Amino acid sequence: MLLPYSFQLLTADDKIQTKVLATSNNLKILELSAISLDLLEELSSVLCFLRSFPNLEKLKITMFPEEAYDTGDTMEFLKVQDYSKVLLNRLQDVKLISISGNVPEMALIKLLLEKSLTLKRMVISGEELLDKNRS
Repeated sequence: MLLPYSFQLLTADDKIQTKVLATSNNLKILELSAISLDLLEELSSVLCFLRSFPNLEKLKITMFPEEAYDTGDTMEFLKVQDYSKVLLNRLQDVKLISISGNVPEMALIKLLLEKSLTLKRMVISGEELLDKNRS
C-alpha cells in the first residue's frame, strides 16, 4: 500500500535541511512527482531523501516540465555537496521521467549510477518521448 506524504524540508528560519529528522531504514520505495531540480530547495530535498533512506530499493522521480530557471545557486550547491554520506547499497530500480537533460538532472543521474551498487535497471525518459507517446 502506498501512502502519500508531503514533506517540508525547510527549517523555521528557511535554512535548507540536509537530512530528514528521522532516518528510516524501513522505507523501500520512494516516488517523487513534479520535481524541478533547477530549484535549489527541490534539489536539496531529493538529496536529503537519498541520504536519509539508505535501504531504498525503488526510486521513481517525475520531473516537472517547465522553463529552466537560472541554475547559478544550484550549481554552487552541487559543487559543495559531500556525497560520501549517500549510501544506496540496496537501490535496484530507478525511473526518471520527463528528464530535460539539464546539469542538475545529469548530476543526479551520475550520483545514482555511482552510489547504487546493486542497480539492476535505470529507465530515463525525456520530455519529448512522453509527448510522442501521448499522441
